[in-house]
Amino acid sequence: MKKYTVITGASAGIGRALAEEFARHGHDVVLVARNTDKLKHLSAELNSRYGVEALYLSADLTDESGPDKVFAVIRDRNFHVSCLINNAGMGDACLFEKTDMKKDENIVKLNILALMKMNRLFIPYLKENGGGTIANIGSTLAFAPTAGEAVYAASKAFVLSFSQALY
Repeated sequence: MKKYTVITGASAGIGRALAEEFARHGHDVVLVARNTDKLKHLSAELNSRYGVEALYLSADLTDESGPDKVFAVIRDRNFHVSCLINNAGMGDACLFEKTDMKKDENIVKLNILALMKMNRLFIPYLKENGGGTIANIGSTLAFAPTAGEAVYAASKAFVLSFSQALY
C-alpha cells in the first residue's frame, strides 16, 4: 500500500524544500498550497526527477473550509497518509499599529486555525490507519518575539505550545 506525505505550503520556501527532500528519499507526496501553477510545476518536476508520485491539491487554508476540503480529498481518494507536515504559514514585518488588520487576521487563520484544524482532522485518521507522524512547522520567533512581527511571532508561539501539548 502506497503511503503519502502531505505537505502544506509546498509551492515555495521551506515547503518546497521539504517536498524535494521527501521525494528524493522515495516518498510519495501530496503537495498543498494556493498556487496551482507552482504546484503543477513542482509535481511534474518531482515525478520526473525522483520517480515518485507527487500529487497536488490547490487549497486556500485561510478559508475556514480549506482544511476540510484537503482532508475530504485525502479520504475520498483513499490515500494512506503516514505523515502530515503543517508548513503553510505567513507573516508580516511591520509595527503592529501599522499592520493591515485583514492581513493579521489571515496570519491567525493560517498559522493557528488551519494548523489546529489539520491536526484535528488527521490525528484520528492516523490513529485509525496504524499511526503516523505530524510535524507542525514553527519559528525561532516563537522563543524571541520581535516588535515588528508581533502577530507572526505570537502565532508561532501558539504552534510551539500546541505541538508540545499534543506530543
